[in-house]
Amino acid sequence: MKPRLAIFLLLIFIMLSLFAWQPKICFAPDELFYYKSSQAISGIKDIYGPDYYGEKRFQKPPLFYLVVAFFCRIFGANWLSVRLVTIASAVLLLIVTYLLGLRMFGADRAFFGTGILATTILFFRFGRIVLPEMMLVFFMTGAFYFAYAGFQKNRRNLFYLSFCLMGIASLVKGPVGFILPAAAILLFSITSVKKDVPLRIPWAWGILIIIGSNLLWFLPAFLLFGKEFADHIVNVEIVDRMTREAGGLSFSQGVYQAFKDVFFYIPVLAIQFLPWSILCPAAMIIGRKNIEKKKFSVQRRFLIIWMITGFLMFTAVTAKRHHYVLLLFPALSLYLISFFDLELRHIRRMFRVLLSLTIGVYFLAVMVFFPYIFMDGVDHLSAELKKALMEEKAAVFASWRLDPQEIELYIDQPVNVIMGVEFEEYHMIARRLRNDALPVRRNGVILYLMIAREGYDKFLEDFLEYTAKTLQRPVTGNELSRGRRWRKTIRFSEFCGDIRANPWNIRKHFNKAFREDVFLVAVREE
Repeated sequence: MKPRLAIFLLLIFIMLSLFAWQPKICFAPDELFYYKSSQAISGIKDIYGPDYYGEKRFQKPPLFYLVVAFFCRIFGANWLSVRLVTIASAVLLLIVTYLLGLRMFGADRAFFGTGILATTILFFRFGRIVLPEMMLVFFMTGAFYFAYAGFQKNRRNLFYLSFCLMGIASLVKGPVGFILPAAAILLFSITSVKKDVPLRIPWAWGILIIIGSNLLWFLPAFLLFGKEFADHIVNVEIVDRMTREAGGLSFSQGVYQAFKDVFFYIPVLAIQFLPWSILCPAAMIIGRKNIEKKKFSVQRRFLIIWMITGFLMFTAVTAKRHHYVLLLFPALSLYLISFFDLELRHIRRMFRVLLSLTIGVYFLAVMVFFPYIFMDGVDHLSAELKKALMEEKAAVFASWRLDPQEIELYIDQPVNVIMGVEFEEYHMIARRLRNDALPVRRNGVILYLMIAREGYDKFLEDFLEYTAKTLQRPVTGNELSRGRRWRKTIRFSEFCGDIRANPWNIRKHFNKAFREDVFLVAVREE
């Protein structure tokens, strides 16, 4: 490994690891699922049906849970150890991307292409949280690397390694781990002339390897959990993700929704690939001569097919997620750098400056801005709630504008989410509370409710009335404390309107548009 690459990887490792031991500095709600469930693994049933506060989680295959549990055993059960799984995957992804770029374009383009990937917004965000996306992208990129090497060297045995990595990727996050690379490799082989793809890909063996890998998950899980597992896979992971409720939509509304779906990922790519998406138009202009000379045409076509296949696949799936595009970033990074002539001194200087500035901004964000942004009123109220629950346990509810995992992070018990007064989930929760025949606490508290301003004003009284009817007890709600938090959805247009109406009270307008009140309410028996 060259010294500059080793130094760069060490710098990225430090950047991603900085303050990773503090849960809320870079917290994503789904992290708590893996953090808690992986620690609870004690037998084979926990591997295939991880438990989260009594609920079986069949959403993801077992491999990521197992790796997180392994890191907990080695380094201890703490946030840094579980996040090291993702951080290590991110560094390994950069190494594989460099190797692919080295094989395609040479050392300089490989290095700067890897630098582009490492300094995108989405990579920085998902490179420091304990979610399976980064490990998935690592194994998928490895599959693409061995497939391209197989094409280039005319060696069938490299495709076996590619298929094995596809199988491992599917054990990290399901079928996408093999569908995307297999489809892209097939399309590349079909659209290539014989001199570029002189060998036959061993598809039969590849299919057997992929099926065998997936059976390592599906077969034991089905034998252990039967219909419960099968129903979840069919109804939630397939039907819900591949279809959309179309009831109530007119033809014009359906067409408009389909139009939005087609273009959903274009602005997502532009934003999440920042700051480098700004260079994309310049790359096409600067690299025009290379295009005309068909320089790197095979390499670029391989990367383009990778990106287009993924883009079309994500667009076809109705469940839209911003982080899906991370699977395209290794290809996009190498594709972008291929247009720049790095033998020119000013081009190399430009990339060095941009990389240095971007890394500096990320370090500044982690050390200065993240503690201010991510620590808010919900954290302070959750800490107060934890103290109250230490005296005596009670049920905890949260309004729909709050992520329950942000509260569960502190109190170590499940939080029930209420969407409003008239909704089925609350009816089920209320029946459970009634069946449990909750006793009156020493301090009179039946349950605690953390609720945002909108819910507090609109339906708190209805919630108390419905709770009283359900539990057949008169109840009252007492505000214990309140705090402020950053809004999940910023009211930017309202902010601009308030500024135009009264430009002299910017601080008030800012707080109204960007922040909101959160209340901790104790529901007591009267």
